[in-house]
Amino acid sequence: MHFELRSPLFFLILVLLFASCSSKPKDTDTALKYIPSDAISATSIHLETLLEKMDFEGMKQMSFFKDALEEVSKTDPELAGFLADPWSMGIALDKPIYVIQQVNTKNPSEVFMAVMASVHDAAAVNKMMSLMEGERKNGSGYEYVEIEEALAAWNEELVVFCSGTESMDLQKYAEQLFQTTPEESLMSRSDIQPFSNSTHDISTMLTLDAIPDISDAALALSLSGISPESLKGGHAFGYLDFGNGAIDGRATWDFDREFSKHFAPFFKDKPQKNLLGLLPVEGLAMEMSGALSPEGIHLFLSERPQYKSMANYTLQSAGLQVDDVLEALGGDLAVGVYNQDVIMVTDVKDSKAFDKLLEAGRKLSLMTDSGDGIYRFNDNFADPEMYLVVKNNLALLGSDPQVLADIAEGKGKKNRKFAESLFSMSMDLVGMRWLMADMDLSTGLADDFIAAFGGMKADVQVDREEMNVRMDMENKDANILATIIMQLEEAYQSENENTLNF
Repeated sequence: MHFELRSPLFFLILVLLFASCSSKPKDTDTALKYIPSDAISATSIHLETLLEKMDFEGMKQMSFFKDALEEVSKTDPELAGFLADPWSMGIALDKPIYVIQQVNTKNPSEVFMAVMASVHDAAAVNKMMSLMEGERKNGSGYEYVEIEEALAAWNEELVVFCSGTESMDLQKYAEQLFQTTPEESLMSRSDIQPFSNSTHDISTMLTLDAIPDISDAALALSLSGISPESLKGGHAFGYLDFGNGAIDGRATWDFDREFSKHFAPFFKDKPQKNLLGLLPVEGLAMEMSGALSPEGIHLFLSERPQYKSMANYTLQSAGLQVDDVLEALGGDLAVGVYNQDVIMVTDVKDSKAFDKLLEAGRKLSLMTDSGDGIYRFNDNFADPEMYLVVKNNLALLGSDPQVLADIAEGKGKKNRKFAESLFSMSMDLVGMRWLMADMDLSTGLADDFIAAFGGMKADVQVDREEMNVRMDMENKDANILATIIMQLEEAYQSENENTLNF
């Protein structure tokens, strides 16, 4: 089946697909008990909350929705009825809908995905399933229909839509879901509470328990010096909320200390220098900061000679060793993204060691020394023109050597907030308009998008144990989901108007 942009059914399907991105779980949750504990991921979805936030009643009065219902009703009036009234499907929309993934540990190329929902009205579910093309078959305590490369299965408590790689026996996997016992359920995990009791729009849980059972992964872990058992019990939890004028998100992770210690040395708790404060403010669309720990990386590699040997082998053609790089750099990093330009700043810990890196670059014909700490990258290495400026224990990369030199001298320095996390990112949507153009978005579409979400700013902060995301709109009264629906309606009307004019 092919959908064109001007098709009302395309827009309606797009909305219903997007509707699988919101959740507000309730205590009375049937589907959750059928999720197996070896699922590598589970995402909860709350369609009722999502429809409320996107103003479903108002959406039904929009052109794309009414035209879609009219189009569907000509060939399938019962399906049109379900689209007009999702509650009539018999699925408990006030309870979470889940999307889960499982991996066949004996053959990790086989990945199984299922959408699982609790049943509110078994008769209505039966009526909905009667619309499925294919022969209805009986399983052990459930019925199912095979639909090309997918399968739908249901009983009086649970509805499952599943898919997987071509070689998988979907009916076998679906049956395992229906036969999940309390001891085998995700509910049996002691760390399930943040996920099962979540009151957020989108909630996701990732687990590492299955990874050690995958032979290839176990071998890789062993070679890395990581005990496969250290992954057992490791998990991450995240959520995303769509509010009025803002989107909030947070992710936390809890891994075994043995597993965590392999990666913790790579980072400092936060940057030691306020390099973000050196970046020019005018035209700044996005800024990022990071805090790597050269000392920690050195310790990590020293304890793992095989890794250090591999790194040295990679650098030997430049006449360098990994210690030369680690001794040269302090680890703090700041990046500013401007209209068609990027400026990167990092601190130099040891100028003599950094001179060794510069000498290697010249020997490899990567750059030319222009004098006064300015180095121009050769055209066969960097296009468009790119410069490296080394001054005042800073190394700066960008397209304008004078701007880089001014930054190094502190000219135009602003008193801006110091980055308090090991990684941070802030983005101004309006400032990224040029990027939308590079992504082949039409000027009109980019301007429409900015008109709806203009002034939106995104902020991401990552520490050792959590990540926080915040996106703010200028209009604090509008829910972002309702705004997206309005944009779909305007795009649909515009596309159909252009088609008629053509």
